[in-house]
Parts: sequence; structure tokens; C-alpha cells
Amino acid sequence: MTYTLTLTSCRNKSNKTPWVALIDKFSDSDEKEMHHTFLKADHYEKLTGTKAQYEWDLKEGVLYRKGDTYNYSKYYVDYFYIKDGQEHIIDKRAARAYLKNQIQMHVSV
Repeated sequence: MTYTLTLTSCRNKSNKTPWVALIDKFSDSDEKEMHHTFLKADHYEKLTGTKAQYEWDLKEGVLYRKGDTYNYSKYYVDYFYIKDGQEHIIDKRAARAYLKNQIQMHVSV
């Protein structure tokens, strides 16, 4: 099952655009750090001179991280996963536990 995540960029003081990364394993050099693979948007649309819309088709049960702007001035980065068509935002500690559980499930299969 897939879920479409839509993020809208705007001209902000940091001049950052939205992004999404797949978290699929722990780093080879540091067990506490997670490996990110940045995903290219599946759909891009320029809305106005200062706004653009990005869409990603994401899978349920997989750990992701996203960077997005909020209210033109704030930029935030969150870990999240999709379950039952809903986006669930979690903190870094919960993200590590979620990834560890994913890896253990794949190893035991």
C-alpha cells in the first residue's frame, strides 16, 4: 500500500526546499547513526513564482525522515512512518527502535 506525501515549498529566509529520505539501516561506522537515502520527488509542480509542490509515493511500515518549512520562517526535520494511511511522527530515539525492529523482522524471515 502506498501513501502520497505532499510538501509545499515557499520562499523562506533559509531558502531550503522540502526533502524526504528513506532510513533503511544503521550507519556502518556508527551504530547510533542511521543511514539516509534521499528520495527524488515523484511529482513536482511550480505553483507560483515563490511556491512549488513536491509529492512522494511512500510505502507503509517503512521509516522516513523529512525536512519541511512551516509558516515561511521555520524549518523542521522529523522522523516518521506510515501506518493505515496515516503519517506518524516520532522522535530520534523511537526512530532507532523502529528501525531496529524492522531489521530484526527482515532477518528472522
